[in-house]
Amino acid sequence: MHLKKKYLDNKIILNIFFLFILFKLIQIFHFRILPPIDHPFGIWQVLNKDLFLQDLLGTVLYLHSQPFLWNLFIGTLTKFFYGNIFYIQNFLHIYNLLLTFGIIYYSAKISEFYKLSKNKIYLITLFILFNPTIIFWESMLYYYHTVTFVIFQISYLLVLFFKKYNVKYEIYIYINLTLLIFIWSAFHSILILLFFIVRNFGYKSSKISVFFFYFFFFFFIF
Repeated sequence: MHLKKKYLDNKIILNIFFLFILFKLIQIFHFRILPPIDHPFGIWQVLNKDLFLQDLLGTVLYLHSQPFLWNLFIGTLTKFFYGNIFYIQNFLHIYNLLLTFGIIYYSAKISEFYKLSKNKIYLITLFILFNPTIIFWESMLYYYHTVTFVIFQISYLLVLFFKKYNVKYEIYIYINLTLLIFIWSAFHSILILLFFIVRNFGYKSSKISVFFFYFFFFFFIF
């Protein structure tokens, strides 16, 4: 019975994968939904390409208006592709498409925890695939799509953590919260404190849990 259930779960994920591939091929090659030519540079969140090429680390370290991780990512791509915008755009577009599949995957896995039917899982998949906001951020190449993916990943880890407590899920949650804080200034280190408070309602903190909380929380203070 367990093997049959596992087979059905894998079959759902495989069907979702093929549905995702089919829709994205139609989206790109039929509807020609592609990143605009002025991205990823010339926007407020991303610095000038020449600055990345001349002094990547110095540029990122002295950027005070935004957390540095997204600019470090874009700057690294800029250096790797020698400033070729065409290659950078295409890499980021593929990266965002993969994030969309990740969002769908985590949605399906969370749905399984709540014992939703196959039809409901497919309906959720179609909702995400045809969601104009998802399609928009895939093509615009801001960091918002990455943030959305990380939030879905945290949601899945939270379900795992509170259903079958394991310290590794707690560590993964701290790591993902750290990513959010470093990617977008809308997020603050207070999120780490809030998670630590909430997790203590259901589970007593071990020494390892307390250690990782202090490590990640005070990392931002110092």
